[in-house]
Amino acid sequence: MGFTGRLLTGDTEAQERQWIAVSGVLHLFQIHRHKINYLRRRIAPGTKRRARFPEPGPRPGAILVRRETKSCPTTTYPFPFRFQHKAVGWILGGWTVNGIGTFRTGEPFTARYGSNRSANGDRWSPDRPNLNPGFSPNPTSGVSAGCASVKAGTPLGTPDLYYDPCAFSRPAAGTWGNLGRNTLNGPGLFDTDFSVDKTFKPTERINMQFRAEIFNLLNQAHFYLPGPNAFSGSAGHITSLVAFPGGRLIQLGVKVLF
Repeated sequence: MGFTGRLLTGDTEAQERQWIAVSGVLHLFQIHRHKINYLRRRIAPGTKRRARFPEPGPRPGAILVRRETKSCPTTTYPFPFRFQHKAVGWILGGWTVNGIGTFRTGEPFTARYGSNRSANGDRWSPDRPNLNPGFSPNPTSGVSAGCASVKAGTPLGTPDLYYDPCAFSRPAAGTWGNLGRNTLNGPGLFDTDFSVDKTFKPTERINMQFRAEIFNLLNQAHFYLPGPNAFSGSAGHITSLVAFPGGRLIQLGVKVLF
């Protein structure tokens, strides 16, 4: 959908601004619509045209789009202390502390069958398994119920077994599984960064700032998503971090202004 036009000579400045705003919204809508249509299409093997693969009927906990919740509070506090002794004030006075917290719930992801079980020709193999009766579509807490590949009572929500693969079963050949899309929540991220800085003034014309920064102050491990294939040896296992090598990072810096 396109939308173009020309302003009339008699249009006021307010009308012109409204016209620009409406045109921008329509342009963004057009881009978003094309992006959605692109993401819905797949290329079938052996064909040169785009093919659409229909979704099956209702699925337990089916969620098409779901975003994580994120909060990033920040703080800056200049210490108000003053010292009578000039040397002590030059060393201990004028410091500012800063903090940034990043708190994010887990990214949603989908458990996969691992191959094109439905035999619909989709080379991306997005087929999902069946959700066994009595199981949550997000089996990431508590302990495993146990099955052939997992011992009963194994804790869930850990890097060794983040979700319970025993909650899923293989659909019949030529059919889709009934599990919803994006029903599992990945590991959350809780990160705290800290910095402290001080500006020195050796002379009237020179300002010198010393800065110490500590990333991941609490030295926490931030895990990536676990293996999504519910029937492979990597099911539920987390093998990588969000940032490598991870851990606490400290850096020092000096800036000179003259």
